[in-house]
Amino acid sequence: MSTHKPTAEEAANILKDAAEEWQAFWCNHGVIARNLSELSSSLASMTQEQFAHHVNAEKNDFASWVEQVLGDASLAKKMRLLTTLEASQRMVARRVEELTAALAPAAEAPVQAAAPAEAAAAQPAPKAKHAAKPAKKAVAKRSPKTVAAKSAQKPAVAAAKPGASVGTRIIDARLCGA
Repeated sequence: MSTHKPTAEEAANILKDAAEEWQAFWCNHGVIARNLSELSSSLASMTQEQFAHHVNAEKNDFASWVEQVLGDASLAKKMRLLTTLEASQRMVARRVEELTAALAPAAEAPVQAAAPAEAAAAQPAPKAKHAAKPAKKAVAKRSPKTVAAKSAQKPAVAAAKPGASVGTRIIDARLCGA
């Protein structure tokens, strides 16, 4: 669009909202544009008659606003040469794309710098030749007196075999509903 490619800082300044509410562009069809992107949307929703109210042989309100409020003299100069709604829509939409693209490298740079570190962190660590075995849980050993006392607290089940262990009797009791 232009021979001068905007820097990320210039693009951010042009794309930002008007500093004050009264500086917004009040279109005659009721839409209020606070920035270049909103102006692009506004142009897309207006009729030829509404456009002609702002752009005619005597004036170009859009070009004046773009230059004086948003500070984009390059776009304003080109908009003054346009006399149709469709051409103005395309011109503003292209400028928004161009400025957004100028912002993209600045926004992606920190992400790209962090990407190698994230990629390294995502790779699994190399396996050791002898992987450590998980530690076994420590089991508290009970004395025979404790086992006998616990067994006395649990009801005995008739189905339990005489030589069955205490654990088997407890399980059997639970299964039988005792």
